[in-house]
Amino acid sequence: MRFRIFSPWLIAAFSCLAVAFFVRGIVSSMPMNRGSRPMEGIVLSGNRSVVPFQNPKSVSDRLIATLSFVPGRARSVPLVAAMIENHEEARAYQKGLKEAAAIFELIAEGDITRFIAFFPSDRLPAAIGPIRSLREHFVSIANGYKPLLLHVGGHPLAYEALANNRELIHHDGIRFDGETYQRDREIPAPHNLFMQKEPLKELLAETELLPFSLPLFPTCSGAACNLSKGKSATKISINMGSRIHDVTYLYKSLFGAYTRTIDGAEKQGEPQNVVILEAIVSGFREKGYIPWTKTFGEGKMLLFRNGKVMEGVWKRDQGKPFAFFDAEGEKLLVAQGQVWVTMLPKLDMVTWE
Repeated sequence: MRFRIFSPWLIAAFSCLAVAFFVRGIVSSMPMNRGSRPMEGIVLSGNRSVVPFQNPKSVSDRLIATLSFVPGRARSVPLVAAMIENHEEARAYQKGLKEAAAIFELIAEGDITRFIAFFPSDRLPAAIGPIRSLREHFVSIANGYKPLLLHVGGHPLAYEALANNRELIHHDGIRFDGETYQRDREIPAPHNLFMQKEPLKELLAETELLPFSLPLFPTCSGAACNLSKGKSATKISINMGSRIHDVTYLYKSLFGAYTRTIDGAEKQGEPQNVVILEAIVSGFREKGYIPWTKTFGEGKMLLFRNGKVMEGVWKRDQGKPFAFFDAEGEKLLVAQGQVWVTMLPKLDMVTWE
């Protein structure tokens, strides 16, 4: 008689599942203290009020959420969003990009972009940065997800936008430089301000944030992603107008992800999805102007996933998350994993092969 040998990965997955349900059963039988109520308050630049952070519902939920065999498991947790710079002199020091659930990339000045990276509060990287200043259009994006927004300083219009959106909680490095934010003295300023995991966890424990339903975008996996749809796109090029800021993505089928390369960072990111949105960008390449991107409304888009490209339309109401649709008006699903969204004035700045 011949016996079939089971995959060690399959055995490990079933073992983890058994342990998870065993712990869930034990925890569910334990009494819970429901007498405590959170205090009121917010964290604003220069005003750090103490408010308990809303933890996951149970120990078992936290255990299951962290098990590796349930990536992308639907759950609701508060979010952290951080302004991370993309200046050529800062790229060697970037931390946290690879761990972000989603990254929105917008033009900040000239041909240089800046990132707002979103992290689930229960899966934080060891460090995030370099943290840089805030722009008005990033406030608009953050307002759709209600995270704890990390930044250091900002344009006057960004502060005005924060004042008009008091429900958006932010933590300004201008006020907390050397406290919650720390500078790495071995890195030249101003590219050396970071938020470490432990002080961020302490900050979250004192901050009342609304949970957000994850994943951030409707997802698909395996055959449900309809891999036959779309044209082949294993190399993506974004022409920003200079060698220093041009971007290349190469698809690695073994990992189902695109390796992002830019001058000074050969592996700046490895997202499973690359999304390009066409939007109104005022002041782009105009001397003396700081570009502003309209992040609401609708426009054409490209979705690169699984080595293929699909065309569609993005839509967003002010204060709401982004939504993606195909030519038939159906939701355009992203593959499980990181989503890297770049907003550009024209889709013809992007080529692929």
